[in-house]
Amino acid sequence: AGSIVFSGVVNGAVTLEDLCPVIQERLNANLDSSFGLTDIRYLLLTVSRKLHFLTNVTVDESAVIAGTTGDVVISATLRNAAGDAVVAQTGMRAEISYLASEGTPVYSVGSADGTSPAGYWLANLAHAGAGVYSVAVHADPYWERRDFAYAVMLETTDAAGESSDDRNFAFFGSSASPYGDQGSSFTPFGSLSVSGFVSPSPPPNPPPPLPPSSPPPPPPAPPPSPPPPSSPPPSAPPSPPPPRPP
Repeated sequence: AGSIVFSGVVNGAVTLEDLCPVIQERLNANLDSSFGLTDIRYLLLTVSRKLHFLTNVTVDESAVIAGTTGDVVISATLRNAAGDAVVAQTGMRAEISYLASEGTPVYSVGSADGTSPAGYWLANLAHAGAGVYSVAVHADPYWERRDFAYAVMLETTDAAGESSDDRNFAFFGSSASPYGDQGSSFTPFGSLSVSGFVSPSPPPNPPPPLPPSSPPPPPPAPPPSPPPPSSPPPSAPPSPPPPRPP
């Protein structure tokens, strides 16, 4: 039944809108909201295990506030043609249109992959398990208040660890190599916004002044002077010599 529907869409016998939402989602493999030759190629590469279905992308930007260093978290879920989680021989990258000149990316999940020719952040997403790949990053020294966007790139290898052009796909376009080398440019998959502004914390209040110190105690009184020495008693007169014998 699936091949009959696929052939009908290709031959124009039915339109994508005539199909149920599940089949529409599967036929729109490149997620650009329309069905065309790029989707057919993508589906064939998925069956041959060179590409996979990007089934979900979520963004948590609740901590992205101007003047702070809260992380933006981008997560992507991959499934193969059989619907199983993709956990091996696969990597995902993101191009985030925050200029490196406006802030250095600091990663708590995933890792840096330099900057793109457009000057944007390039990130390697980390496999978090069950086919979910994530990156968490913030600007250093802090977020500037502005809008920016992101694109995600799916890249696979064969059993020997080798890649090829038909194993790489950017949703919806990237200036990073190898995509930019083939004429692609950054095209947002989704947008983000740095909201609000948190003013720097005021300096702490100075401590209250210390109470005036008590005057030092007076120095102790000097000891009384010793009495003057007393005069020695007068000497006794010498005894008279004894009388001479007659």
